[in-house]
Amino acid sequence: MLTEEAHHMFVGETGIGRVVQRTCELMKEHDTDEVGRFGGIDLKLMQKYLNFHYSVSLDLFGAELSTNAANYFNMGVKGRFNEEARDDDHQLRQALYTITQVNEKRIIQQEQPALLALNETPPRRLYCGLCARCCPLEQGYQYSRNRFRTKAAASRIPSCDWRLRIGESHAGWTNYPLTPIGMPALAMATNRC
Repeated sequence: MLTEEAHHMFVGETGIGRVVQRTCELMKEHDTDEVGRFGGIDLKLMQKYLNFHYSVSLDLFGAELSTNAANYFNMGVKGRFNEEARDDDHQLRQALYTITQVNEKRIIQQEQPALLALNETPPRRLYCGLCARCCPLEQGYQYSRNRFRTKAAASRIPSCDWRLRIGESHAGWTNYPLTPIGMPALAMATNRC
């Protein structure tokens, strides 16, 4: 299964990489970073869809605190990635994991039983790191900054906590809007993509 998932990541990264490369070619050919009218896809539009699809894919990991995941782990149905390299009791009876949550409009770090936090430790965070490392949009933004002396922001993967639609934190994060990079937003945006 891990090989299959790695293949999906590879296909996505190389596919987006080809689109970004073509966008850079059109930017060079037409001397503009607005290449939509020449059959290309603008970097801003790619970033918008990256923000949406990445944040939605995080919900596929499940709630950050899950009794179902804990029960499946105890029954032996669910395992943990890289289990042999872990230095805990492998039953997670006493282990704790720090979860970022919103409590009364404040972002707090709260320790939770690691058994309940199986979806968060490390699958979701590992996925966040892998996506951040292989984001091909940065190539296009770098080209745009160099070629047109624009102040185009670096492409980045949104924060793991941005736009969560599932889990314990969802209710708190809904009333505490964040920018895509995880900073508190001053006002609730109607469209966060």
